[in-house]
Amino acid sequence: MLNLFTLFVHVVHCVLTIVLNVYNFVVDVVMRLLDSYNQLLIKVLEIKSVAVAILGEVCTPLCFAKTS
Repeated sequence: MLNLFTLFVHVVHCVLTIVLNVYNFVVDVVMRLLDSYNQLLIKVLEIKSVAVAILGEVCTPLCFAKTS
């Protein structure tokens, strides 16, 4: 009876270890994807701010030239 209980505990321990390892792997992959997405958004915002600055430098003189 004790051997059966020991086997049951060992099987439960192995299953829980596998489940937790899979869970940790999935969480790690999701976190890496979110980090990559975050880095991509930062780059897009940097490019957008540079584009807005360039357009401001180019369009502002043109707008004042049209109105005067």
